[in-house]
Amino acid sequence: TRYIGDWSSDVCSSDLLEIKYSNELSSFDLTEYLIGKGHKKIIYYGSPNFSDSFYERFEGFKSCVSKHKNEGVTYFDACFDNSDYSFANVELLKKVIIKSNATAIQCSNDLIAYSAYTAVKELGLAVGKDISVVGFDNSQEATWIFPSLTTVSMRRTEIGAIAAKFIIDSMETKKLVFSEVSINCELIERNSVRDLNNIK
Repeated sequence: TRYIGDWSSDVCSSDLLEIKYSNELSSFDLTEYLIGKGHKKIIYYGSPNFSDSFYERFEGFKSCVSKHKNEGVTYFDACFDNSDYSFANVELLKKVIIKSNATAIQCSNDLIAYSAYTAVKELGLAVGKDISVVGFDNSQEATWIFPSLTTVSMRRTEIGAIAAKFIIDSMETKKLVFSEVSINCELIERNSVRDLNNIK
């Protein structure tokens, strides 16, 4: 979330623009994508208590799993404390993979997804073949790792455009009216998810 306010003496500094990513809905849609690819046992790997955005993403994930529970969809918790900013708990994830026999891992963000790649590799498995992995953020490294990571784009350039329009409009009208904008994220499909639908 970013806030713009108190930028001109001609406007009230208590008014502001709030631009938010739709973390919960985007995470819900990402889980729908995995389920649509035939995945019914999904691990959630991340740190929901680390930030509001991580919490919202976990809530969206759980909501989608709950929607499909009568179809046999279930999830396994590989959540960890991230107070050390490591964005990883490889040993925990390895234990959950072995115990759950899950076919997919949904991660709080791309950085955490990279550590999921490490866990999968250390178990002698292959991402995109033996187990699927998805991230969130569409960081630059998502195209560098192998296989390239399916993730969610935050559309950062759209935030800049909205903010610029807000400032221009407010300067022209000499009024600053509170505005709240939610930006939908975009699924970026790459090579880290296997389609299980036609596997016999």
